[in-house]
This record gives sequence, structure tokens and C-alpha cells, in this order.
Amino acid sequence: MTADQERGVREPFRRLTGREHEIVDMLLSVDVPGIAELRLQVPYASAARWDCGCASFDVQVDRQRAPRSSVTTSPAIEATTVEREDYRRTFDLLLWVDDGWLSGVEIVDYVDQHGDESPDEIPPPEAWNEPHAR
Repeated sequence: MTADQERGVREPFRRLTGREHEIVDMLLSVDVPGIAELRLQVPYASAARWDCGCASFDVQVDRQRAPRSSVTTSPAIEATTVEREDYRRTFDLLLWVDDGWLSGVEIVDYVDQHGDESPDEIPPPEAWNEPHAR
């Protein structure tokens, strides 16, 4: 078993995709203490999607190059989709932080078969209500 498989991801860590970057930027648009350091971590972040089949992804930050944040609450930020009527398009989004470091983005779905019926990609920023700190 590789280290990535032990972490529960289905691929090697790589640069964030365009959509992943948009979603992280949207989540980091809140104005709370410590958010500036989390924003500065993004250029040094890599991602790997979870092995469950959904669009959630772990984040690793190059800790030698990026500043550590004072944010330690996790999940630190959340958002909900504008759509709340159709359970197949109703999602919650959580930004996970581990001891001041970006560590993941989780999309919570309400489908019957998580993974099989989950979205392959997180919906674009315009599908979400304004994020807020927890």
C-alpha cells in the first residue's frame, strides 16, 4: 500500500485543477483572522481526490515555503449550494485545516449511493452561497 492509499486518496498529489483552485479561492474569500496566511498557502498546495469516488480532495502544502495560519478550527469554512430542493444537486462544502495548514475540501452530498452518484467535479463558485467561517 502506498502512502497516498493509506491517506485514502485515489491518485498521487498534483497541482490543483482549475476548478479546485476556484473553489479554494471562493472558500478563502471570507474575512477572518488567519485567512491571509491560508490564502498564501494556495500557490504551494497540491491536491489528490479521495478514493470514495466523490470530488472531495486532500490538500498538502509545502510547509517550507508557505506561512502557517493561526486558524485551527476544522472544518474552518463552509458553504451551501444555492439549490436546496433537488437532493441530487444539494451539497455542502467544507474547508479542512490541520493545525494552521490547508488539508482538504470535502463536498457533502445527499444521494443514495455516495461515490457512484456523487459529482465528479465540485460545482462552480456561482452554484454556492457565500461561504462563512465556522
